[in-house]
Amino acid sequence: MESEPPAQWMDRVRTAAYSNRFVVVWRDPLIAVYLGENGDYVIVEGYYCSCPGFTMRTTRKGIMGCTHVYAFRIALREGRYRDVSSSLSPGEVVSIVWEALTGPYAYSVRRLLALADEVGYDHDDGEDG
Repeated sequence: MESEPPAQWMDRVRTAAYSNRFVVVWRDPLIAVYLGENGDYVIVEGYYCSCPGFTMRTTRKGIMGCTHVYAFRIALREGRYRDVSSSLSPGEVVSIVWEALTGPYAYSVRRLLALADEVGYDHDDGEDG
């Protein structure tokens, strides 16, 4: 898979990478959910995304990825994500992934983040410290 997105994608990729819409739900393998405006997508290890664009592009020669995959790599590198993996059981992760795949939204993770915000929980952004 290409390590850099096509040049014409860079504005969208940067916008997504810095949007704080990535939520890590599992660590090994690394599974995240992208909380989109029109739907949520599952990203696995920064190499797979459940969005329709990923599927379309991987069937074409030359472009192996989507905006979310490239943006997630940047978000990981720069600590621009939330990490709720330590608070979830395997069953809860399966439910979240299932919701996102059959979606449109992963309501469980959205509810978890909303409740955490209500009690003032400081989300782990992936940075040590």
